[in-house]
Amino acid sequence: MSNWGTFKYKGMPIVPGDTPCFGDVYFVTNATGVGASDGNTGLSPNKPKATIQGAITAQIANTQGFGDRIYIMPGTYPETIYASALNLVELIGYSADSVIVAPTDDHALLVGVDAAGGTAAGPTMTNSIIRNMTFLTPSTSNTTYAALCVGYMTKSVIEDCKFKGTTATGTGASATTGLRIGNETDSPWEFHEHSRISRCVFSSNGGRTTQCGVGIHVGANSVANPEYKGFKSMIIEDCLITAKDRGIRLGTGAASCAGTVIRRNHISAQEAGGVGVGIQSMATDGEDLLCSVHDNRIIAINDGILNFSTGNVQGNIVALNYSGTPAAETA
Repeated sequence: MSNWGTFKYKGMPIVPGDTPCFGDVYFVTNATGVGASDGNTGLSPNKPKATIQGAITAQIANTQGFGDRIYIMPGTYPETIYASALNLVELIGYSADSVIVAPTDDHALLVGVDAAGGTAAGPTMTNSIIRNMTFLTPSTSNTTYAALCVGYMTKSVIEDCKFKGTTATGTGASATTGLRIGNETDSPWEFHEHSRISRCVFSSNGGRTTQCGVGIHVGANSVANPEYKGFKSMIIEDCLITAKDRGIRLGTGAASCAGTVIRRNHISAQEAGGVGVGIQSMATDGEDLLCSVHDNRIIAINDGILNFSTGNVQGNIVALNYSGTPAAETA
């Protein structure tokens, strides 16, 4: 049964490959004059929620496990969104350029991790999709902050989103992160599986001084016990990443990343010399991640691809310090 005929904003784009929604459909807009209120059910375009938080809170409370969908209309949403979990839900913006989440706290959207960086007991983003949204980093420079942070991700997709830095990095500062998969503080057991991050853009919201320190960061800043942190059968593909220090950073164990693919990403920086390191593993157990890193294009200052085995690194083109002599493959 399709909800397109009854539950649909006029002009809402239908994304190729979209399927009917079998659960509840929620609507969000902060436009004036349309009667939006978090006191509404949000289940009708005529009675929309006024905040994304209001819709997520209602969806978590009312879900029956059929698979829900939340449509977000154009606007800048000045809120920090907390979700204990996203399970069988699609969070879909009208377009990435028109739906902007500007955080009022440490993150724009925090899934399954409390504000103090606590850990969740199990998967917190499961069988879910986040699509067509822009997430701004917080205004305070801190390496534990991210525009979007998902504590534990499995069987889910983040696609066609934008992540923009808003904090001046300063000299040598790591600033903030665009997308963090994993807890902010070190946790003894953390695995992310069977999910995809694709067609996302990581840039700045006001010049090169506000670019993210790290584009995509998996795991905590501390990499104690990396063997207990996994990134299995994951895909990071077709992303455009500009960042100051790291394009993609994996703080996971080598043996726990089997089947993961990092491919066709363009990684650089919005300043001379490129990003510090393009794609880096922080693994200490053999420095031999069992994942494929191929067909990426990287401009970097120090290293293009670091701590991956040569056999798993193929078809990449890396230019160091704009040397003009790119290496076909760099491990």
